[in-house]
Amino acid sequence: MIPKARTDDPVACAMGELLPAGSSAWWRAAVVQAARWMLPLWTPVTVPGHHTSALNRCRLAVMALAVLTVSHEEQLPADQVDIALVCALVTADTGKEKQGGELAEPWTVRRRMEAATLALREAGDATKPVLALFERLSHIEYPDSTWSHDAPTLSELASAVWWLSREMAGLTDQDMRRLPPAPAPAPALVVKVRGAIHRADHASGPHGPIDPLACPSCGSHEGWRIYCDGTEASAVCPSGHLSTHDVLTAPHLRTSVALHPEQPTPDEAGTVDIPTDIVVAGLHSSETDDPYAYWRGRNWARLSDRAQHPRR
Repeated sequence: MIPKARTDDPVACAMGELLPAGSSAWWRAAVVQAARWMLPLWTPVTVPGHHTSALNRCRLAVMALAVLTVSHEEQLPADQVDIALVCALVTADTGKEKQGGELAEPWTVRRRMEAATLALREAGDATKPVLALFERLSHIEYPDSTWSHDAPTLSELASAVWWLSREMAGLTDQDMRRLPPAPAPAPALVVKVRGAIHRADHASGPHGPIDPLACPSCGSHEGWRIYCDGTEASAVCPSGHLSTHDVLTAPHLRTSVALHPEQPTPDEAGTVDIPTDIVVAGLHSSETDDPYAYWRGRNWARLSDRAQHPRR
């Protein structure tokens, strides 16, 4: 019997965010297997919860990529991969820290994961979400100037690998055999916004853009239905026009929903109803940035007024 998906389970939510519609069976199997093995390592949601959720999802993604890599190397289905081989992969660079114990990029892990993901290209469109995920996680931010003495920023992949290599070392085979099945992935998030969608500016004070996002086809500003599928988000205006906007990404939108002053919660189908406006972070903001922290002065007063007097 397939377990029922829960929108209030952080593990199920993280799984759902890594499994957009059309995901291949092999990637789904890797995420499910990784989620089961991650259960004893899952960091409880703290305040602010959206930070912890993003961290857990990143670690789950790297664990799933490790399962996928071993599956490719051993030519085994993901659900038949041995946990010992996954542990060996994530710990492959242990002991290669920089002088003084400072963490470095785990190049062996990166190369093996990259080889596995590149080998999947022949599978066509089904591989695109996985390739995009690996590219984002493995990105290294280098200093702008060649004369800078600043060190490159560790990739998200590196941070997760070093954490997993440490935490998985304490797990025994007996621990893993006792683990329950992973939960069913949560459904895609659908956000019904009766009001408008505003982009928050990085600047503090009443400097954020006041004009809301508009439908490029008819100019509608309110009454959106936004679909969050994996890391992508698309919006449908009241007239049924589908559009994408550079400031609308699924991770940013999930943060906007989690921190909205109305505190809306998704129903069992993954739909959340917001009777007022919503504010999303700017294009170059981190997904964990609080967009409402940028929305102050007259902008915040306007949003608060809409919260007290929602449209019928």
